[in-house]
Order: sequence, then structure tokens, then C-alpha cells
Amino acid sequence: MTTFLFDPAHSSVNFAIRHIMISNVRGHVSNVRGWLEFDLEKWILTALEARMDLKDFCTGNAGRDEHVRGPDFFDAETFPTITFQSTKIERLTAADHRVTGALRIRGREKEVTFDVHSLGIWEIPQKESDTTAPSIAFTGCTIIDRRDFGIHWNQPIPNGGLGLSNDVSITLDIEAREKHTDEECPVCAG
Repeated sequence: MTTFLFDPAHSSVNFAIRHIMISNVRGHVSNVRGWLEFDLEKWILTALEARMDLKDFCTGNAGRDEHVRGPDFFDAETFPTITFQSTKIERLTAADHRVTGALRIRGREKEVTFDVHSLGIWEIPQKESDTTAPSIAFTGCTIIDRRDFGIHWNQPIPNGGLGLSNDVSITLDIEAREKHTDEECPVCAG
């Protein structure tokens, strides 16, 4: 098993929610931290953990971002991070896995399943030496019901219906590099 650390500069979590039932509003959390374990010989993902800092949440609109980070939605002052920790991983094809685990938002934990696709592995030159080290990339998606995490805020629209859907699609884009044997991993379990 090889441990890989997320490259925060090249990893993100993207959210989309239906707005007034006709369009999608998108947001993302950059600077995602985490790790994964991967069997390079069998090409199997065996563990994954991600941590997102909500101070990095952005929709491109400062007023909306402040509202979403506030008590009506994420309540980031009380719950500053979102976490995901895999509990079961099922290999579907050479490039696809079904990753089930505990998603924690606003202090509430719910089991969710991501469909994860491998984008490949590359040998990347290392800045500190003349060697290369493997980097690996994945993308994964799921849909959650935000009410499962205590996010109930909504606004009626004049012709009926609500301003926001309850379903939120989440896409996780990960680029990770092999962990050096002497390197610390502040978010690694155990």
C-alpha cells in the first residue's frame, strides 16, 4: 500500500445546488487537505480521508459566501471544517471505485457514497532532487440532502416552490503525491 497526500493547490470540492428551480449555483472549497492509500500493483484505492476548511468556501459572490458560511447554512464559526472518511471501498472497474464513508457537516455525520474515477498516475519530477515520485488523480461525485446535515434555510418564491433545492451535488477533485517516509501527515488517521 502506498500513502498519497493531497496536493492542496490542485485539489478542490465543488458544490452545485438548484436555485429558484431553474438554474444552478456553484461553489467550491479550494485548498482541500487529505490522504489516500492506493495499491499500485493491483490498482485499487483502499482508503481516503479529506478535510475542507470552510474559510476557503467561495461562490464568486462575497455576500452570498458570507451568508453560506453563516448560521443559516454551514455555521463555519462553530463548525469550521467538513470532513469525509472512507469506511468501505468497492472496486468496480480498473478505473472506477465506489467509496462509502462518513461525511461530517455542521457536526452531523451521515454515510454517503461517492462514485470515484481514476484520472491516472504520473511520475512527477521532484524539486528537491533529480528523482521522480508518483502523483495520482481522482474525481468523485455524490448527491446529498442538505437537511440531513441540519441545513434547512430556504425562501419561498412568488409563483410557488422554494428558492433552493434540498439536493446538493458534490464533486471531489483530488491530485495527490506519494508521501515521503519521513514526512508528517497532519490529517492522516492513526
